[in-house]
Amino acid sequence: MHLIDCHAHLDLVADLPDALERARQAGVVGIVAQGRDQRSGEHALGLAARHPGFVFPALGIHPYRLASPRLASRLEAELRFVEENLPRAVALGEVGLDYFYHEGHQRRELQQEVFRRLCHRAAGLDKPVLVHCWEAWEDCLRLLMEEGVKRASFHWFSAGPSVLAEVLGRGYYISANPSVASEEPPRQAAAQAPLSQLLLETDAPAEYPSWGASQPADVARIAHLLAELRGEEVAQIAQATTANATAFLGLGVPLRQEL
Repeated sequence: MHLIDCHAHLDLVADLPDALERARQAGVVGIVAQGRDQRSGEHALGLAARHPGFVFPALGIHPYRLASPRLASRLEAELRFVEENLPRAVALGEVGLDYFYHEGHQRRELQQEVFRRLCHRAAGLDKPVLVHCWEAWEDCLRLLMEEGVKRASFHWFSAGPSVLAEVLGRGYYISANPSVASEEPPRQAAAQAPLSQLLLETDAPAEYPSWGASQPADVARIAHLLAELRGEEVAQIAQATTANATAFLGLGVPLRQEL
């Protein structure tokens, strides 16, 4: 069984060499290392260079990071780093809008400005976009459409049926993570979405109720949860989500699993 973790913050994972080995032993053949800013983006690029065909870099600026005074003081340099190095990455990410934790008109405007600019660059390179969206669905979907983003995946999807229908109707993906074990909105979305538009992710090392800190090896556990939730065989879940990720990210086949 081969699996791909489409969203992990490997710069934050403790005992990373051991975590990567556990992932390989669990059948993981690819991990997308997210960039939240220049520092984590550089880490993702370096890790991908050391683990070619196994770790794949994504570069972005997380909306949370826009609240950092340090990042704000060098925002233009941070944006240029993503724009200049995006050809080296498999995707733009993690980027998006968050109106839950970061309220206020000015902050929303800044998030939209950054998201729009980076989506414009991604669309020009035909790169997929890995989207963080919380209570900002109308603006998020509007900006993706206006900037001509053809490929997008919504990480930790937790919106209701009407938003899910719009996301899927545009041909975008959603990703299932350990939240499907305990949170009803992600469970419903993962159950209702066509298997052809589902990806797997851990958001490692995020903490989940009754789960603890996630790690890339946990995509195997997520695949089993989805199989139970959807009434499908775990092999079917693994095969479909890996094929989806390969096509969505343009990884090429077959992926090479390190020995």
